[in-house]
Amino acid sequence: VKDTGHGMDKETARHIMDPIFSIMDPIFSIKEGGRRTGLGLATAYGIVKQNNGQLRVTSEVHQGTAIEIYLPRAEEKIEKKETPQRKLETEGGNETVLVVEDESAVRIMVGALLKGFGYSVIEAKDGNEALEFCRQNKEMMIHLLITDIIMPDVSGFDLVKRVIKTHPGTKVLYISGYSEEEISNKGTLGKKVPFLKKPFTPTVLARKVRGVLDRD
Repeated sequence: VKDTGHGMDKETARHIMDPIFSIMDPIFSIKEGGRRTGLGLATAYGIVKQNNGQLRVTSEVHQGTAIEIYLPRAEEKIEKKETPQRKLETEGGNETVLVVEDESAVRIMVGALLKGFGYSVIEAKDGNEALEFCRQNKEMMIHLLITDIIMPDVSGFDLVKRVIKTHPGTKVLYISGYSEEEISNKGTLGKKVPFLKKPFTPTVLARKVRGVLDRD
C-alpha cells in the first residue's frame, strides 16, 4: 500500500521498529495535535506477526509512505469444507444506549447496529461531548454506556466515573482494540467488568449488550 501524503522524517520513521514507541503501537501518534492514528496499523501488524510474516515501511517527507506486507506461502493444500448455513438469532431491546467512540467509523457502525436491534442510540465523538449530553439530560434514563477506553482528553475510565454521578443506574460496557488481558495487566480493568475487544461481529455485539443489560 502506497500513498503520496506528507510522509515521515527519519526520526519518526525510526520509531517504526522500536518495540516501545512504534507506530504499530496504538498509543504512538504521528498526527498533528496529538490525535491518535487509531488501531489500523497496530491491528495489521499484529495479524502479520501472528502469521509469521513481515511488515516493512518506507517513507520520505513530502513523498509519501509505502507499507509492504510479506506472508509465508502455504505449502499444504487447503480443502474447502461446506458448512451448513444457519440463521443466527440476535436478541435486541428498546433501552437507551450512549455510545462514546472517537473513531467515527466504529461509532457509526456500532450505532447503526444497535438501532437495527431496536435500541435507542445516542452517539458522542468523545468523553467531553458525552459529559455535556449527560449534564443537559440529567432526567433521561441511560440504560447502557458503551465507551472506548483510550480516548483523547477524557479516558473511558474517567468518563464512566463522571457519568455514574449524574446517571447512577447506568450500566457500562468497555470496548477497545487492546485485549482484556493487556488492559488488565496495566491494572486499569477490574475482573468481571464487561469488556468487548474490537473488532467484533454484529452477533457478538448484540449478545454482549443484551447480557450486560440483563445482568443484576
